Amino acid sequence: MASINLSNSELQNAAQACRIAAVQAEQDAAKQSSPSVRAIFEASIARFQALAEKLERARKPGQL
Repeated sequence: MASINLSNSELQNAAQACRIAAVQAEQDAAKQSSPSVRAIFEASIARFQALAEKLERARKPGQL
């Protein structure tokens, strides 16, 4: 698979989008009465948060 070359600004934007998606998934999970459906949202939250952290770590120091 080819690597993706993103600028620090693009990496930060993607990380921010993941954080926003995680917050939205948290709000959606809170509305669910079914534990199995809530678990699906909670798994998504964890994936979005992990991806945001990975994107933030990929940024080059001192640039944005």
